[in-house]
Amino acid sequence: MSGTVLGYRIEWRLRDVMKARGISSAIELHRRLKAVDPDSINHVQLTKLVKKAPARISLRVLLGLVIVLDCEVNDLLRAREGMEGDQTNRSDI
Repeated sequence: MSGTVLGYRIEWRLRDVMKARGISSAIELHRRLKAVDPDSINHVQLTKLVKKAPARISLRVLLGLVIVLDCEVNDLLRAREGMEGDQTNRSDI
């Protein structure tokens, strides 16, 4: 999933990282997140996050994802200069 922000192409790779870690559903990811932080995000919000790149994300949720998925922020989110493939997500702007 990708979009552009401030002239940078953003790649949201949550689904790819989940797959690499053997997590096939938002339900399973939510179960694991709740074990780390019961109040970080509800299931509906997490499902949206899995399906579509967010316009913004709280540090609490991002840290929970990093812990549960045993990854770095740059594994989940990549910014590359350029406007090609513009699919900007402006739903939360």
